[in-house]
Parts: sequence; C-alpha cells; structure tokens
Amino acid sequence: TKSPYTYMDIVLGGNGRSMTEVGYSRNINPQWNVGFNFKGIFTDRQMLRTGRGERQVGSSYYDFNTNHFSANGKYKLTANLKRFNHKVREIGGVNFIDGDYDEILDQVFNGDAQPLLSNTNTIELRTNLHIYQEYSLKEFFQVYHRLDREKRQNRFQGPNEFGAITLFNYLNPNLDSAAASDRTKFISFQNEAGIKGSIWRIFYNGFIKVRTIDFSYNHLNRDTLGINARANEFYLGGRGGILLNNDQYLEAEMEVMQEGNYKIQTVFRTKLLEANLHRSLSRPGFIHQAYRGAHSEWFNNFSDTDYTTLNARLNLQHGKFKLSPGVKYTDIGNYIFFKETTPGSEQKILPIQSTGRQRILSPSLDFEVEALKKVFLRGNVIYTEILENADNAIQIPKLFSNVQLAYRHDVPGKNIGYHFGVDVHWRSSYFALGYAAALQQFYVQESFLVPEFPLIDPFINLKMRRARIFVRYHNALATISRHGFMQTPYYRGMENIVDFGVNWMFFD
Repeated sequence: TKSPYTYMDIVLGGNGRSMTEVGYSRNINPQWNVGFNFKGIFTDRQMLRTGRGERQVGSSYYDFNTNHFSANGKYKLTANLKRFNHKVREIGGVNFIDGDYDEILDQVFNGDAQPLLSNTNTIELRTNLHIYQEYSLKEFFQVYHRLDREKRQNRFQGPNEFGAITLFNYLNPNLDSAAASDRTKFISFQNEAGIKGSIWRIFYNGFIKVRTIDFSYNHLNRDTLGINARANEFYLGGRGGILLNNDQYLEAEMEVMQEGNYKIQTVFRTKLLEANLHRSLSRPGFIHQAYRGAHSEWFNNFSDTDYTTLNARLNLQHGKFKLSPGVKYTDIGNYIFFKETTPGSEQKILPIQSTGRQRILSPSLDFEVEALKKVFLRGNVIYTEILENADNAIQIPKLFSNVQLAYRHDVPGKNIGYHFGVDVHWRSSYFALGYAAALQQFYVQESFLVPEFPLIDPFINLKMRRARIFVRYHNALATISRHGFMQTPYYRGMENIVDFGVNWMFFD
C-alpha cells in the first residue's frame, strides 16, 4: 500500500507543561519505506511561576528513517538519523535556611520557596547515525553489517561566584574563567559484521565488532585521561537460541573485549517460569577516572567493576486471578559511585570505588484480579533487602509499590472503550540520591531522609475509533496535605494539577 500512516500524541499539562509527538511513515514503492518522528517536551518553571515565558525545560528529538529490500527479498537495508537536544535551566532544588527536619520540609513545600540557582543551564546534544545491511545467501545463512556513529556533547553553564552553588560544588581555583562553563564531548564509530540464521528451532549469530572512541574535556588534556580517551576497541561475540517446544525457549549471548571485559546473558522462558542471568565486567567511566571543571577536580585509577544479577519469576493464573511472584538477586564488586564528602572538605561530591561488595535481594509480586465485573485491581510491590553494602554505596527504599483500581469496558463492535479509576504510587522513606547540578550526577547522601508520600492520581481514558483521550488529576492528596512528594533531596515533585492528552492515528 502507498497509504501513509500518521500519528499525533499531544499532552497539555497544567502550569505550562506540554509534550508533543508526531510520526509519519509511507511506502514509496512496495520495497521502499520512509518516515520521520518528532518529539518535544516544553516545561515552564513551577516554583513562583507568574505566567508564560519562564521555560525551564526545552527538549526536542527528531529522526528520519528508511528501509528497503530487494524484489527477491535477499537484500535488506534499514537506516535512521537521530538528533536529540535537551536544555534545562537548573534550579538546584529549594533554597532553604538550616533548621530541624520538619522546618526544612516546611521550607521546601512553602508556596514562596525560592530556587537555589539562577542563570545556570545544562545542555545535552546527541546525534546518531545507524545503518544495517543484510544479504541472505540461503534461508538458514545470512551475512550482515551494522554501522553506528554517535556523538554526545554535554555542557554546564553557570555563574562563577562563591554563591549558592558552592553548597553543592566548590569553585575550582585552578581555572581562570569569567564564568563557569564545562563541556564534555564523546564520539564513537562502530562497525559490526557477522553471520546469522535459523536451522530447525535453533537461531545462531556470530560477530566481530570494532569501535573507535574519542572523549575530551574542555579543561583537561587527553593525556591526563590515559590512552583510553582515544582508542580502538575490538569485540568478539555471539548469540544463540533454541525453541525447545511451543512454550519453552532458551537464549544465550556473550561478548568479549580485547582487554578482557565481557558481558554474558542467558534467558529461559516457559509458560510458567521466566528466568535470566546477567554477568559483566566493565571499565570505569571517564568521569569517574578524571575530571576538571569549574566546581570540581579529581584524578583516580579505579579497577574494573563486576556485576551479576539473577531474575526469576513465576506466572500463575487461576480464573480471574493472576499472580507473578519473583525475586531478583544482585551482586556488585568494585562498585563506583559519587558520594557526599565529610563536612569541611573542599569538594562536596567525589567519585568513590567501594572497598567491598554490594549484595541485594529483591522479592516482588505482580498481581491482577477482577474484583467485580469489569473492575480490576492490579499492581506490583517490591521489597528490597540489602544483604551487604560496603561504604553504604546503595540507597534503595525498603518498599516500592504501584497499584491501580479501575473500571474498564470495551463496547463490542463499536471500537469505543472506557477506562477510569485511580493510580497510587508509594515508596517508603529513604536517603534518596542527591543531585549535583554542576556535575549532572546523582550522589549518595546520608544527611537528609526523603519522606514517604503517596501519589494518588485519578484518571479517565477514552477510546473513540482512532483517537485516545486521557484526563488525569495528578497528586490529589496534595490538596489537603501541608507537604507533598519529594523526588530527591530539596527537589519537590509536582503539586496537584490536571493533565490532558490525546493520541490520534491516521491511515490515509
């Protein structure tokens, strides 16, 4: 068909918040398809908002994509070009005066609260090019090539005075700059070539991969980062899977780098059980090894991090009851994280490598029950027990839950549906990660306990032929509570507010 496909997804949130997503796709001929997508997020400042023109977040994404295959089906090509630009006027949380715990909470949720930072921006720009080609020699044997080029630029722009920003990061006295302006740039160019195919119920794939990377800071020479800041990486890997029967599937994947770093993953699925194992050994990130910015500086020689996680879940159903109990076990060695330093230190935040291990056990339960006719209760609950936590590197709430109670009805033969109810999110109080604006990194802190607070969101969803419409009243409990939901220390969540959205699809 040459009929185009178009969709629009528009969300109009209260207080100058909006999100727009548009996509278009059509066939040029039976073997060639082209399309594009656009997504924008635009949000005004929420604290002390006086009207329009107080943009805090401006984010735009677009891509152009195409795919083509030959008339005999042996050759296939798919390609896309993406660009993503995300700009934030950083607020640094709420500016408060020291006091006891309740006094600080009162200041954070006060209607006249002031932001900590001004004239401070962070900008993330990413561009990606992806090309994939495949040629089928036989039904059971194909050769392919994949090319990926990625460029990331990250900037921080802010004042250089010893003002409020020094509550989070100190001003680097080694830099003579009229303003605090930090920049990182990362470019990678990757080629992967391999073979793949399916024989009976077995899938196989083997590949080699070459990746060139180039990383730089604007205040630091590459020599300080070492040879890995500009290097060629070589990988060898493979994937395989077998369909044991219609309800059982086993899959495995392995990738090894020339320096010994690797990742291994296996997945096993049946109608009753899902299980997967992931194991990896990875190098430290560039920002952990060395950094020099307007507000921080460090040089480290960290070891590789090993990571193991095991997931298992049962899928049980009896009549109108669905239960999925599961458990996740995580074991981390040489974990690298940012942490708040001791009072009096010159720098507030520093990267640290754990001297021991982190072992975490997280049982969970997903459930769904039709309590009354067309009235459903569904949700998930996760309990987390930290078995070992060297250096207190991991901070996770003990309990985390999402629950929905809703009525749902689809009118037979009318392509019309109704769905309304209430969503509830709750997690227990914990020392949530703090946020360092100048570094754009979250860090472990143990000085401020983020309180528990239930998010209660009544909603209505309507389906009318090709259109979907929703209305949501976010954080209803905030209408009667003196305090509200806090995302991370000193950053308060959205207040009670109405959001409206529509999704519309066109097939001609």
